Amino acid sequence: MKIKTLLLLFMTGALSLFAQDKVIHFEYGGPSNGVNLSYDARLKPNSPWGYRVGLGYSGEISNSLGSSYREHNTTVFLEGNHLWIKGNHHLEAGLGVSLGRYYVKAKSELYYPYIAVPFEVKASSFGYFFYGTVGYRYQRPRGFMFRAGVHPTLNPGGKYGVGHKPFIIPYVGVGYSF
Repeated sequence: MKIKTLLLLFMTGALSLFAQDKVIHFEYGGPSNGVNLSYDARLKPNSPWGYRVGLGYSGEISNSLGSSYREHNTTVFLEGNHLWIKGNHHLEAGLGVSLGRYYVKAKSELYYPYIAVPFEVKASSFGYFFYGTVGYRYQRPRGFMFRAGVHPTLNPGGKYGVGHKPFIIPYVGVGYSF
């Protein structure tokens, strides 16, 4: 896992040396289904082709009648994308992969006649899924950027695939282009 992470960071750094039209943005939804911080750049000045790399976090906590459930997910994602329509308004489309560490902790009590038996389950695992991007992006050459759309997902299955069926994750993001 550490070698894959270092390789991903190296590739991202190498690509950013050649990239132009950069954007940093926050997003809700998206590849982590939570909050994300992303770096997006065009491969050449004014090119419609680009890439995005980011970090995300999502979590869920619920408590009810003697039971609790906690889930914490941290993800790294990499996406290639394309912007259609010149000017500040764009249709964006892309393909990417989200890699993550998923942690779940559940506590509850089983009730047998006259006695309550507490139990706890903890699990942590690596997982990934592929996703697409279809959305609208408003981006000035310098300054404010807004994006909204959906990420259709695809689980390849196997030992590390996340989720069982394809699903759609909506997203909305704001950022700054420089």
